[in-house]
Amino acid sequence: MSEKNVYDFGVIDEKGDFCEFHWSSDSVGECRLDVIIQTERGPRRTTLAIISTQVWTLVSERTIRELAEGMSEDERTKKFPNLKIGINRLSPLIGRELAVLFWALMEVAEDQNIEAILHGWRELAREERWWLYS
Repeated sequence: MSEKNVYDFGVIDEKGDFCEFHWSSDSVGECRLDVIIQTERGPRRTTLAIISTQVWTLVSERTIRELAEGMSEDERTKKFPNLKIGINRLSPLIGRELAVLFWALMEVAEDQNIEAILHGWRELAREERWWLYS
């Protein structure tokens, strides 16, 4: 699949701020989380975090489920949201939650402590993840 494929994870305001999660199809590639902020001069893109595709593969299923189950009815479409290989657009709040996990995973050497990090992140309430982001 090409990285040109763009998917929405829930409801995205196309004219507002949002995040993009780039999921590489290459097993030795990387996954990148960017935030796109709308400014008077146009959109400004900032990379928040980068982790290896290998690390993301270890946590992706449980992370996606956690993010989707935590979404309120007005944040998601009728279809259960899912992240896919390619570009995934996320609401700013979902992006903040994912950024907190990615920052912790960036500190991991290979697969050490990944389960503990994921468990700790999942134990946090959404509001706590947003607070940690800020």
